[in-house]
Amino acid sequence: MKQCEALLNRLMQHNFGWVFNSPVDVVKLNIPDYFTVIKHPMDFGTVKKKITSGQYASPLDFAADVRLTLSNAMTYNPPGNDVHIMAETLNKYFEARWKAIEKKLPITMNLVDAMPSIAAEHPIEVERNSDILPMKKKKITPKESILKSEPVRQMMTDQEKQQLSTELESLLGELPENIIDFLREHSSTEGQMGEEEIEIDIDAAYMSSPCHIELIPSEKEEPVKKEPETQLAPRKSKGASS
Repeated sequence: MKQCEALLNRLMQHNFGWVFNSPVDVVKLNIPDYFTVIKHPMDFGTVKKKITSGQYASPLDFAADVRLTLSNAMTYNPPGNDVHIMAETLNKYFEARWKAIEKKLPITMNLVDAMPSIAAEHPIEVERNSDILPMKKKKITPKESILKSEPVRQMMTDQEKQQLSTELESLLGELPENIIDFLREHSSTEGQMGEEEIEIDIDAAYMSSPCHIELIPSEKEEPVKKEPETQLAPRKSKGASS
């Protein structure tokens, strides 16, 4: 901060510095609308006090107040006005000498200082990033994942189950091996009955693969002689009407 204080002293001692060394006296200068136009007044004298009292966390804060002082003058006074010209001259004087101080600052400080200008130039990109980041922090529990990925399955009616049972019985000997294996996997008496008979739990088979069970009637093959021929005995689900 010593270099910042030295630069401030040079600004205050500049031929045009006296105009900005103290707060604007709106009464003396007869400019009652000054605080209506300028919402954040600043001057070199106030900057000096903040440096000596250690109020600046970094040189970047110091530079921001110096720029604010000169920017206010150029905002309130139109181009061509003496004060506007003085402020413009001191602004160039400051920026030329500030570069030497800025080069010595840590890279992280420069990045922090650049963020406001980046946000102003690319508001859409910054807004999009701010929407995405919180989503990365959101944790999805295993239960939520299962609920979201599990499709809604419409249960078969008793009439549909009865119709399916009838169709399966009519297809004895015509089903391909993969369908037979599928039905065996969902047999409620697997391991208890012989190879020649399968009792199917239609509810279990449908919940496991609804698309598969519904397509069984259309997956017939040419009759193939099987010895012994597998018999299908579909079991009606609990509560089904006879």
